[in-house]
Amino acid sequence: MGNEHLHALTSLRLFAALAILLQHSEETLGVPFSSFSPIPLYFGVDFFFVLSGFILTFVYADIGHATGARAFYVARIARIWPLHLATLLIWLLVVPRGSWVIPGGEHYVLETTLANIFLLQAWVPLFFVYFSYNAVSWSISTEAFFYLLFPWLGKDWGRTWYWKLGVVVAAVVLILCLCDWAGVRPLTGSNDFASVTTHGIVYISPFTRVFQFVVGMASALVFIRLRQPLLRIPAVVWTGLEVFVLLMIGRVWSTGFVWSDQLFGEAETALGAFTRGVPVTLLFGVIVLVFGLGRGLISKLLSFKPLIHLGEASFALYLIHQILLNPLQVYRDQLSSIPVGVQFCLFLLASVLASIALHQFVEKPCRRVIVKRFGRSDRAAPSAELMPAAK
Repeated sequence: MGNEHLHALTSLRLFAALAILLQHSEETLGVPFSSFSPIPLYFGVDFFFVLSGFILTFVYADIGHATGARAFYVARIARIWPLHLATLLIWLLVVPRGSWVIPGGEHYVLETTLANIFLLQAWVPLFFVYFSYNAVSWSISTEAFFYLLFPWLGKDWGRTWYWKLGVVVAAVVLILCLCDWAGVRPLTGSNDFASVTTHGIVYISPFTRVFQFVVGMASALVFIRLRQPLLRIPAVVWTGLEVFVLLMIGRVWSTGFVWSDQLFGEAETALGAFTRGVPVTLLFGVIVLVFGLGRGLISKLLSFKPLIHLGEASFALYLIHQILLNPLQVYRDQLSSIPVGVQFCLFLLASVLASIALHQFVEKPCRRVIVKRFGRSDRAAPSAELMPAAK
């Protein structure tokens, strides 16, 4: 089971990564991509975190028994750290030195740099820390926290899921309540870059984002236990279900706002902001389950080999795309004579080609070397595993 490739989920990684790329392109180029999306494009982050919990639980169902924590940690470091360091170096070479430090972090350059190198930046809910250097890597930092917890969460998950899920949910709610009790405010501008805000707590912090991860783990448990009977359902039914869950994304997103307004009013509280995303997170848990089974027509289309290969390179696409946007922003006036559509197409092509090169010549060989040197082969690294996320 662990060696099986979940092709549809691999391809969905590509589309989720493209959503993030479109979001950042919109911010830089002004093309209104978000107007064509049923939910904000940044919700690709939530999808990736849910997908991560699903894949790791499916792959490492024997964590703590046949698979030890050391082998797991080596495999995870090998998968994310080399490409993170490579793109950090590229960022330093591409971005002008005057833009290296975010306002508020002038006196904490060493601490911020070390936090970034060791993927701890998202653990500090200060804007100038978690968006330091290659800002999109905050989500990889958040993912590193999930990796740290997983050997405990995943061990005997089938027997202990109910109380572990309860502990995580209770901890998240407690953190959010404490933030509201302490009067933590939303991020409103550069004056808040050195302050703890609800943006840093709700959107960035791994201590609340872990909710999405355990939803994915719960979805994987359903997948493992019910997979055989579910596979006996006709493919035409699964096609209808795939279409239905995708069409429901927009409706479920709006439901989150209704719930939040009914429970907390229109005030920008941490608990209210978090509640808005809960329905979509739960739906993403259903989506990864449905497409993980791969029985419907959309799953078959997503199993097209070029899409799978691009999905495998989506981690690199995520990490490199904002770096390549930087010149478009710096030289905006000089490039004003070039149509925005042409700029975007050239940027997209450059991002895809760079991601393929990074995947082939950095990510894969470095992973092989690290696993061979420090641990046994990562038998369980299907191409569907989470890598990219969003700023």
